[in-house]
Amino acid sequence: MLAGVFRGAGRMPIEEVPEPVIGPRDVLLDVRACGVCGSDLHAFTRGHHTPDGQIMGHEFSGAVLEVGREVDGIAVGDRLTGLPIQPCGRCRRCLGGAVHLCEVWTTRSIAFGLPGAFAERLRIPDATLGRNVHRLPDTAEFTDGALVEPTAVAAHAVAQAQVPAGEPAVVLGLGTIGMQVGQLLLAAAAGR
Repeated sequence: MLAGVFRGAGRMPIEEVPEPVIGPRDVLLDVRACGVCGSDLHAFTRGHHTPDGQIMGHEFSGAVLEVGREVDGIAVGDRLTGLPIQPCGRCRRCLGGAVHLCEVWTTRSIAFGLPGAFAERLRIPDATLGRNVHRLPDTAEFTDGALVEPTAVAAHAVAQAQVPAGEPAVVLGLGTIGMQVGQLLLAAAAGR
């Protein structure tokens, strides 16, 4: 299959790479859309924290091609998006309930250690519907599905800010997530 493979700052050629092989708890996704996150741009332009050979892309959606025998509730053809972070569940942060701060997630997550979605197909490890994979409505475009992850980041920021209705709010940075924060603040009845 073809994938964009990071080969150092400013270099991401399209290369032939091995097909993903799924395990009993994984699903294989035919990638239909993948966003380009600001972290992808920083990694591409500067090469920070991205090893040679990494396939990036963690804002994705697609259709299921194959389902591991131990996966429940997901079938071939389902339209999914997923969370890239794959916490270990064993480090002190995971055990303390802060799985989003897992000490080793950057070595075992989609596009961070594991191959990402700048590829034709993607293996989603330990696929659990409602936890790390989510079904897309039939009315949603695959591009909508690729926006779920950054929108979730924006929604979390708005929830943490707890801006009272009618009160002003300031959003610093108007990239994709900043613009989504602004829209979500408006939807939550924040003031100017």
